[in-house]
Amino acid sequence: MSNTELLPAARASAPVLTSSGTQNGDHNVMIGHAEVVNVVGPQGLSRLTRNIATSRKYYQLLVSEHFSPHHRSLCIPANEALTDGTSAEDKQRLSRLDEPAVRELLTFPALLMNPNQNHGKANVNQLAFYGYLTSIEVCEGYVRVAYCTQAELPQQALNDLKDSLCLQSAERFNELNLPHWAVKSVNLVSVLHKAGFDMSSVTSGSAA
Repeated sequence: MSNTELLPAARASAPVLTSSGTQNGDHNVMIGHAEVVNVVGPQGLSRLTRNIATSRKYYQLLVSEHFSPHHRSLCIPANEALTDGTSAEDKQRLSRLDEPAVRELLTFPALLMNPNQNHGKANVNQLAFYGYLTSIEVCEGYVRVAYCTQAELPQQALNDLKDSLCLQSAERFNELNLPHWAVKSVNLVSVLHKAGFDMSSVTSGSAA
């Protein structure tokens, strides 16, 4: 696979909001037409859902040992959620995960992956995924995020772009070795495009 090739992710589609029909996943909800819907779960916790990420100012990074492109959600321990790797200003605004923060987070594209399998670099066959979050639910001691992956790319390519992606790094270590959820003030689409990736297949219909 070429380092400049973004391949559609081979997986079942994640829950999306459509003009009619059923939303798959927990707490099924039928929506006539909406980009954002607020669902109150059994514990009264706010869950916000949308179907496309449009921000070109920020992206979010999710590194988790429990991530799989074949699943639709994962749980992030509270002490790994928007702590390391996020600027103090963004942390103050977003880490409270109140309704305005969640609405904003759901507009950010995402890079999702397992931690690097080597010190400061990925295994030769290790893949990361471009996508977006479809819901964020705050629970006791953790945050549950649901996601949709749109395309796969070599994880080592992201290690090589660590400066452009604003990843904290040291010798034989960078943020892709650390399980956490962070927000970066970086135009992810632009960085990947400049690195030679064709982004047209995953950005059609979204804001420039």
